[in-house]
Amino acid sequence: MALSNSRNNSLESKASAPRTRTLLDVRSPEEFATGHATGACNIPLAELATRLSELPRERAVAVYCRSGRRSALAVELLRKSGFSDVSDLGGLDPTWPK
Repeated sequence: MALSNSRNNSLESKASAPRTRTLLDVRSPEEFATGHATGACNIPLAELATRLSELPRERAVAVYCRSGRRSALAVELLRKSGFSDVSDLGGLDPTWPK
């Protein structure tokens, strides 16, 4: 599902650049199922520490969640785990999806 408003379109364009970036959604599987950025993979924040091997270290990682709190924590964890090119895209607009 593509994102539908200007803030989320901006999130999607930042994350998509050339396909050298992994777009990581750290919301719950239930939240992810309600809608997510095109091409995003879902690893909930609570599982991220044990699933780091699923993320390619040679690619940049762009992280988002609903409000920005979990994405900030995920970025901190990724950097402490040796991921060097990590960006926090913050949270989805609360009006998306409708």
